[in-house]
This record gives sequence, structure tokens and C-alpha cells, in this order.
Amino acid sequence: MYLKDRDAELDKSRIASMEDINAFWTEVMNNKEETTANRLKASELRARSAGGFVDNVNVHGGAPAVVVLSGEAEIKD
Repeated sequence: MYLKDRDAELDKSRIASMEDINAFWTEVMNNKEETTANRLKASELRARSAGGFVDNVNVHGGAPAVVVLSGEAEIKD
């Protein structure tokens, strides 16, 4: 257990947290010296991480939907 905890603590210093990542994206987005492309990409990534975009997924195909019911409900045809 000690080794696992120690390894987890060592990894914390090497792996960026979401707070670090969001701060970086915000810094790039607000930096007037960055290219417009970099600023736009940083703003997009920041918005995506905050749930600012919804991706629509259209599913087409012949696979039928399977519904699994559990419990005491009785199924009648």
C-alpha cells in the first residue's frame, strides 16, 4: 500500500490537473501575442471541457435495440 500511495503522489507532480489545463487554455486564449488560430483552438478546447458543445450522433444501421428488464414486472404480449 505504501508503494502505491508513494507512486500516486509522485505522478501528481508530473500529470497536469484539469485546473492546470483550463488555466493554460485560458492563458493562451487571452494572450494577444498568440496567433488567432491558437487563441481560437484554446477557446474551443476550454469550451468543450466545460460542456459548451453538444455533439449530435446519428445512428443508422440494421442492429435492433435490445431492452433488458429486471425486477418483478410482468411482461405481457
